[in-house]
Amino acid sequence: MLCSHAAHAALLRSGATFNPATIKTHNGLITAFGQYLVKPSHLSVELGKSLNQVERVRILSDYTGEEVTTDKARWAVEQATIFVDAVQSLLSQ
Repeated sequence: MLCSHAAHAALLRSGATFNPATIKTHNGLITAFGQYLVKPSHLSVELGKSLNQVERVRILSDYTGEEVTTDKARWAVEQATIFVDAVQSLLSQ
């Protein structure tokens, strides 16, 4: 969820023009993040990919009931930390 808040903040601060309803869903937020921050190279492709991958872990956990391994959870937290740090750096520029 922290990644979603960081992505949302970055989009709002980016100055990009988009329909606010677009980013009310996780899928819409991830799509807009890629379109307005990754494609124009404000943030790396790797960050966009990690946002997608962490979202897949969230969906797996929240909606399928499948167990997320400790290693996968640890990886997701590491990715989230890297993601939030990168967004904070972008926002401080």
